[in-house]
Amino acid sequence: MHSRITKRAVQLVAATAASALLALAGASMASAAVTPSTIDATKKGSITIHKYEMPAAGPGVEADGADHGDLAGLTPMQGVEFTITKVNNVDLTTNAGWKTATTLTPAQAQSQLSATKSVVTTASTGIAKASNLDLGLYYVTETKYPAGVTPAAPFLITVPMTDPANLDKWMYDVHVYPKNSKVGGSKTVKDATEIAMGGPVVWTILGDIPAGPATDGYRIVDPLDTRLTYKTATVTLTSGPALSSGTDYTTSFDAASNTVTVEFTATGRDKLAAAKTADASAQVKVVLDTIVNAVSNGIGIDGDIINVAWVYPNQASFAIKPGKPGETTPGTPTDPNIPTTPVPVGPVETKLAAIKIHKRAAENQALSLAGAQFKLYPTAADAAAGTNAITIDGTSTWTTGADGTVTITGLRQSDFADNQQLTSTTDPKYQYFWLVETKAPTGRELLAEPIKTTAMGLGANATTLEIDNAKHNDGFTLPFTGSPLSATLFYGAGALVVIAGVVYMTVRRRRQPAQQS
Repeated sequence: MHSRITKRAVQLVAATAASALLALAGASMASAAVTPSTIDATKKGSITIHKYEMPAAGPGVEADGADHGDLAGLTPMQGVEFTITKVNNVDLTTNAGWKTATTLTPAQAQSQLSATKSVVTTASTGIAKASNLDLGLYYVTETKYPAGVTPAAPFLITVPMTDPANLDKWMYDVHVYPKNSKVGGSKTVKDATEIAMGGPVVWTILGDIPAGPATDGYRIVDPLDTRLTYKTATVTLTSGPALSSGTDYTTSFDAASNTVTVEFTATGRDKLAAAKTADASAQVKVVLDTIVNAVSNGIGIDGDIINVAWVYPNQASFAIKPGKPGETTPGTPTDPNIPTTPVPVGPVETKLAAIKIHKRAAENQALSLAGAQFKLYPTAADAAAGTNAITIDGTSTWTTGADGTVTITGLRQSDFADNQQLTSTTDPKYQYFWLVETKAPTGRELLAEPIKTTAMGLGANATTLEIDNAKHNDGFTLPFTGSPLSATLFYGAGALVVIAGVVYMTVRRRRQPAQQS
């Protein structure tokens, strides 16, 4: 019996010891499992965003979640707003959760976003930080950014991430460096040769190309003023390969809105990206040939034709229509959830003016003269030779009405050309005009020489010429005009001539017989 008890006791002790050893072993294994490489579900995390302009060479920093500090040589971007939203149904404390996170695309994740959001805006340093975040997968998108900035595509990021410097540790404070390509442009106008309506006005648009990979969309849109008639568009690159219409881009014209649109295809956008990589200064160049059209469309209160083009640097920006001609504020987006705006390029302008002629009697300036006809010439030589008379809307001769006035409307303003205010009258672009009277009012003398003038303003501000006409033979009297004295002199002189002739013939006849005898 005793031996049995002892045996049982030994067996019990052994079993207890074994259990204890197993427990200790389990505790040891559990302790080994809780290592620095295991996520601490009690922790909070953060996402720090460093925002810079995209360099032409591309991002230039590895996207590994680590803090790389300030990036030398890059320009921070202030005022970019990010919305950081947690994605539902992704538990990063499990392997299954990580598998789900790695298989989701941003578009797929967008359909399962939670209501938990953080909105942060970059400071002057280009940095914005969202703190006290629950662990999980986050969808990050740019929701506001300055005009001319191409937003980075929405992206996914996990909190935490594996520390790239210590692969056996988790990093709960994550850093990202999304970069924006800043897009702008410029616009010029050539109208120095547009002496009057019907002359050419050429608008040149230069649009920046987004740096980095090919953009998902690119357009240039120009809503022309109704006083401009669109003729042709030429599309090239300032540096890079030749572009082919239809293959690399399409050009369309909407007559209802007088709008020209140049849109690049996927093939063309690849060429844009390649050109930008090869030459950081490469731009898209669109040249629009127009003419100033008929006066019947009106030339406005001040005659200014203002033009603004729009550069659409990505697909998201296509949702917004440009404003009316001349406006620099875009229209309302068709999708208010896409705040991307196109980039205004301009404004530039061409200015129209008028010359008002008032014909008066020289002896009585209160008396207006109707029926005077005039032609207008661009140079003194043309005025002297009567060549290259200016024609506006089919008219090249202007006649004063009953009030003695006539207005020549639709001339290029003398002191404004190629979008520049000309400060010197000797500037080659400064435009004078020469007015020639081709028919005088009844009973009046023609002007002896052309009148040199400028064209400035419209309406009450238009150039006004007060032109006086002398009476026909005014101030002196020609012979044979029917006065009593002139008639007496005329007939008296005639009588003397007749008498002298008769006397001469009589004397001659009398002499002839004497000579014959």
